[in-house]
Amino acid sequence: MGVYQLVFEVTESVFFDADCNVIEQLSRLREAGARVALDDFGTGYSSLGRLQDLPVDIVKIDKTFVSMVRTGTERLPILSSMINMAHSLGLTVTAEGIETDEQANYLIALECDSLQGYLFSHPEPADRFEHALKNAGHSLYALASRSAAG
Repeated sequence: MGVYQLVFEVTESVFFDADCNVIEQLSRLREAGARVALDDFGTGYSSLGRLQDLPVDIVKIDKTFVSMVRTGTERLPILSSMINMAHSLGLTVTAEGIETDEQANYLIALECDSLQGYLFSHPEPADRFEHALKNAGHSLYALASRSAAG
């Protein structure tokens, strides 16, 4: 496995400890080619302005924001703002907790970079990886088919 394939997920709470060397350590990992994802984005207490100073490549929007999408016709400026802000900082955006086609289509329309959730697969043990991958592929195909038809 190449180091570029590694993604370290951290929550913003690891950055609260002023005596901690986390920023320096994560910066070194990024310099070596690994990526860093900020998990549960939007649920912590740090300012959004601080995001540009953190050594991260990916923000993972917390499922509490995704769950606000019910019909797919909602106007949720907070989601579009989070995605646009992250993109303007050169970050990749993943939305967590995708459970419905409506949520997936809504976030695709907002140009979210990747989606993660039970719509695609439940957690599986390693020996069921191929099965989970096949099921996720079927879900993506079905989603694409419905989007093209609608």
